[in-house]
Amino acid sequence: FTTVGHYLPPALRAVLTRHYPARTSKRGVLRLTRRQRDVLKLVANGLGNQAIATRLGLTESTVKGHVSSLLDLLDAENRTACVQHARELGLLND
Repeated sequence: FTTVGHYLPPALRAVLTRHYPARTSKRGVLRLTRRQRDVLKLVANGLGNQAIATRLGLTESTVKGHVSSLLDLLDAENRTACVQHARELGLLND
């Protein structure tokens, strides 16, 4: 369980890891929620958080949460690396 830029005490990290295991398929392929895929595609198109929020009918805070989750899931330090990793994994091919 990774958190980019956030400290989690080891005990809390263990609990979260048990309750929220990494989302992978049986073949070890990363699975994103539909909303995460929507946000990822718009990030890949260069849209900022507010533009994504407007396009998807979400609050900017919600978009920030999705982007943060994507950074964690894709083990990326920034949006550019996130998109690059997603392309390498074939998550932007559809």
